Amino acid sequence: MEFELAAEEGEFLVRLARASIEAALGAGEEPTLGDVSEKLMVPCGV
Repeated sequence: MEFELAAEEGEFLVRLARASIEAALGAGEEPTLGDVSEKLMVPCGV
């Protein structure tokens, strides 16, 4: 699957990923790439 993102959309996804990672680290968890990807799919409607 290939698609293009506008700069604003890419920045939004980076902020979402960062927030997800920071929340997991704050809770004492060690997030994996799969954890972050799964959490991003929900807000993005994928």
